[in-house]
Parts: sequence; C-alpha cells; structure tokens
Amino acid sequence: MDSTDTRVPPGPPRRRRWPVLAPVAAAALIAALAITLALVRDMPSGRVAAPASAAASATSASTPGGTPVTDAVPGYYVALMPAGTPSLAVVNAVTGKRFATIASPPGVRLEAVYGTAADNRTFIAAGQATPAAGGGTIWYLLQIAPGSTGQVVRFGALPIPVNHQVAGAALSPDGTELAVAQPGSPATLQVYSVATGTLLHAWTTKTPGQTVVPGQADSWQLSTVALRWSADGQQLGFAWNGSAIRVLDASAPDGDLVGSSRSLSTIGIVYATLGSFSCDAAQGWQLIQQGQGVVCAGSTEQDNYHSCGANGKGCSYVQRFAVGFYRQTSVSGGGTELTTLNSVSTTESQAKSGHGAYLGWANDDASTLIGSLVPNGTTRFGIFRGSKFTPYPALLVPLLAPAGAMPGIVAW
Repeated sequence: MDSTDTRVPPGPPRRRRWPVLAPVAAAALIAALAITLALVRDMPSGRVAAPASAAASATSASTPGGTPVTDAVPGYYVALMPAGTPSLAVVNAVTGKRFATIASPPGVRLEAVYGTAADNRTFIAAGQATPAAGGGTIWYLLQIAPGSTGQVVRFGALPIPVNHQVAGAALSPDGTELAVAQPGSPATLQVYSVATGTLLHAWTTKTPGQTVVPGQADSWQLSTVALRWSADGQQLGFAWNGSAIRVLDASAPDGDLVGSSRSLSTIGIVYATLGSFSCDAAQGWQLIQQGQGVVCAGSTEQDNYHSCGANGKGCSYVQRFAVGFYRQTSVSGGGTELTTLNSVSTTESQAKSGHGAYLGWANDDASTLIGSLVPNGTTRFGIFRGSKFTPYPALLVPLLAPAGAMPGIVAW
C-alpha cells in the first residue's frame, strides 16, 4: 500500500509521513468568592481507570521523555447548557448522571467553560455581565472537592483582570494558571495566577496574525480550542492565524510570541501524493508528548486510480474519505509523521452531509481518547483506545454535526 492510503485495517495504528507546508479596559479585581452549592456522592477522585475493554494498565508505558503514561480517564465533565439563561451541568462521565447544576449568577450570562486540569476536578467558566451589572467578562472557578464519601462543588468569582471576550483561554494541568490569548493586533498571549489574578507572563508580536482557529471570530466556544497546555505544564500550544499550531515554552522570558515559539502542525488541509489530510482544530486538538506532537480531530481524502485494461476499458477512479483522530509528530528533515488512531470511512456525499469527529480529551501519548465519531448517520461517543471503543452515556447537550459536540460546550 502506498503512503497515501489512509484507511485503517484491523490491527495496530498505521504511520504515514506527510510533507507539511510550514506556516511560517480597565482591569477590575473581583473579590474571590467561594460558595458551596451542592454535596453529592460520587467517585473518590477525579479520574477513573478506563474500563477493562479500553485499558489494560494505568501505568504500563512511558512517553519518550520518561513521563508515565496513564490510561486513567476523566471521571467528570462540565457542560454549558444553552438556554435563555445558560447554566452549567456537572456530570459523572461514566454514568451520565448530573449531580449538580449551576445557574448563571445574577446579572451574568455564562458563555464558556474550560477544563483539562490534571485532577479533572478544577474548571474555569467565563460569563458576560449585563449592562445593568456593569458589563465585562467575569471569570469563575468551579471545583469538585475530593473525598471518599462525596464531592463538594464550589463555584466562585476569580480576580482575573481580563474583562473582555478573549480569543482563547486554557487552564494549566495543575489548575493554578490561566493562559489567555487577547484578540486583535498585536497578538498577545498572557498567563495569570488563578488564585490572585497576578500577571505571570506575557508575550506579544509584531508579526501579522492572531491566536485563533478558523471560524466565527467572536465565538466564545472557539476560544476553548485556541490554546492548549502540554500534560506536564511546560509547553503552551496556540492556534496561529487559523493556519498553524505553534508551541511555546511556558517558562520562556516575556518577549516575541512568534519568535519564541515553533511551528508544530498545520491547521486545515495538508496535501500529499494522491491524498490529503485535514486537522480540524475547531473540532478539538491537544498537545501530546510534552509538546512534541499534536492529536486532533480531522479527516482524510484519498484518490485511488485503477489502471485500464489492454483495450483501454476498465479505467476507474475512486475518491475515499475518512473522519477520525490523527496523531502528528515532527520528523527529522522536515515534515510530519501522521498516525491514524481511529477513523471511519465514508463517501463524498456522506461527508458533505455533516459527518465528522470531535476530540474532547487525550492522554499524553494519545493512546486513550475521549470524543465522538459521527459516520453514516450514527454517533459513537466514548473512549477510543486503538481498535477498542467503550461507549459513554450520551452527553447532556445535543450532539451537533459535524463534530458530535461543540467545543466550549463540554469541558473535561
């Protein structure tokens, strides 16, 4: 099979190398508030071992850098429930049971929720205050407290001095820092202390561009997929100008955002001989291998030609499509090695009907994923690990094609 064949037969994931075209207000502090909303019974910690059918061992491997790879998956998710007055639903991911509902605070409309903290118990929400309440963005901490007999959900305002809509935001794995990408020009990326609102780092650039993914520029939902931390908290990935994913050392001195970072992956279509691959960053992506690679929801297109017979007849041309999850890592000499982790083939007409993939969470080597595939009019939502799939209860929010869910609506 040649290097453009993206179909995935039974067995181990297959690697393909693809040549990549490299993409070269006044701040008001809000007094911290902690309000206990509910006491619920649940799992003793924020993560659970993946079901036996999806994981053999929680500590059986290591990443290239030596960090243990775990198959433990998030035990909770928080969903933004769209309504006239949006609310947050805190959900047991394994059972699908909602055990707390958090209404928009008075005078505030909740608009986004961010997760990916390593404990799976810490989340950040953002809301827009009404004009009567003074306007501006208010940030909130949502935390599920550990305990052997139950969990306490706490929700309170944070002193993050960013009172406008952002281009991107991401919570660090230890839950102590919030990265924020400012909209407009010049592009600016800042890191704040969650506890105090102190500005810890700031990078900007005169290079034309923005830290955005393709799509509606003023969408709060897309702000959740513009930035990503690596699992060890040492690297920050950001979507650059809707065309590339770049990675920055999170401890780098303040300075030039583009000059201090490096290109890691292309957003959108990458062409290869008789085929193409697309990383649909708006449908979910994650830094992996300590920031050395990316896993994203995406699609492939392959052109198959069959030679003609001696009489000139029998010529055929078939175009094949697939949607799924793809791991990209850099290779020496330039380019990217592409590994298909899980995909479903579809036809051109089916692809155009809005089928696709959504990636909600991935571990550091992308061996275990949570997301959904929407092929051929059906939806598979749950844990993907190699060729194995373990279904999860349906999300509390509608599964929207083509992604199966909207970024910003569900946080892990």
